[in-house]
Amino acid sequence: MVFDGMYHYSYDETKDRFVLDPELNVTTEPSQIRVLGDTLLTKIYSDHLVFINQAGQKRNFPFIVNKDYHNICLIDSNTVGLCLSEGYAIVNLDFLSKPTPKADMVFSLVWPSDGSCKPVSEREKIQLPYSRNIGIIYFHTPAFKLHSTYFSRLMPLDTLWNPIGGDGKFAFNHLPYGNYTFEVKYNNDVYKIEFEIAAPWYLSKWAFLLYAFLTIVLIWWMKLMFDRQLTRQKLRLEQENVRMLRERMIEMENDRLYQDNIAKSKDLANATMHLIQKNELIQEIKDELIQIRKSGDQTLTAHDFRNMMNQINENLTVQDDKNLFDANFEEVHADFLGKLKKEYTQLTADDLKLAAYIRMNLSSKEIAPLFNISIRGLENKRYRLRKNELADGYQSDRFFENYL
Repeated sequence: MVFDGMYHYSYDETKDRFVLDPELNVTTEPSQIRVLGDTLLTKIYSDHLVFINQAGQKRNFPFIVNKDYHNICLIDSNTVGLCLSEGYAIVNLDFLSKPTPKADMVFSLVWPSDGSCKPVSEREKIQLPYSRNIGIIYFHTPAFKLHSTYFSRLMPLDTLWNPIGGDGKFAFNHLPYGNYTFEVKYNNDVYKIEFEIAAPWYLSKWAFLLYAFLTIVLIWWMKLMFDRQLTRQKLRLEQENVRMLRERMIEMENDRLYQDNIAKSKDLANATMHLIQKNELIQEIKDELIQIRKSGDQTLTAHDFRNMMNQINENLTVQDDKNLFDANFEEVHADFLGKLKKEYTQLTADDLKLAAYIRMNLSSKEIAPLFNISIRGLENKRYRLRKNELADGYQSDRFFENYL
């Protein structure tokens, strides 16, 4: 190997000449080279050093050696002494012929809420409750290295590596439940821990069983309420049908009574006209007999005249006919007469009957025989009914306006 002040050369036997050494001419950062014996050299950087043997095997050490030129020496064929910034170190060179062991990484979980801490190993998967989804992951290597840079990611949330400073911590906040893998890359080695955050209580298996039970209870309760509502509706419909049937029967009964009332009204009108016509006929016969008696016709004796007059007077107003007429009259005009009696308490029975006759559109000539009075007397009776003051302060004229 030859060094010309700027570049390092090594002898290439195949070419039989010196060529630029690819390992020693890497200039990514400042370094020093120390040659130890015939088969070993060391590159010294600001925060670590690299041992390289003749076979090209390399091994990094995170040692910070003294800046003096005499900072490394070969003690014997298998031992190297290092003068560090603080103290010294002795390194056995057998490591060059053995596979490079992977440095250990120490992990721990810390929850700031209560200050609790839990160490974590790469060989185990830990279970965390949902309440522990806020915390900090601390990690470090037993070997100290100044200004170390770590790269980390939390799978499956992060797929890219993110740099983390030498303090070696990663904070997570409100992680959803599920499985996670936290990975740290350091010196091209990847370290990882696995943990699982359990589902919250409202998403646990027991919670889903409770939800299923509550759903069944709710469906049963809704069915019960629906059945009750259906029963109530059915009962209301039955009651409504009964009510409608009863109203229909009452309506039919009212119609029947109304038709009966119309029939009785017609019968009463016919009976009234029959009585009027009979009385008029008998009255005419009576008047003619009186005229015959006054003319001096002796064929009609006084005794016969009296007998005929008595018979005519008896038939003029028969009490049975009168009673039957009054009964039918009261039945047909019961509502009308009831209203008059309630509002006009001073009306007599003849006044009520006269009002009903007037409501039947009977003339004075037709009404007079029913009272067995003259037309003149009936007009006086109608006049008193219209003009007399009633006890409750109503005028009889208004009475006729409201009811006649």
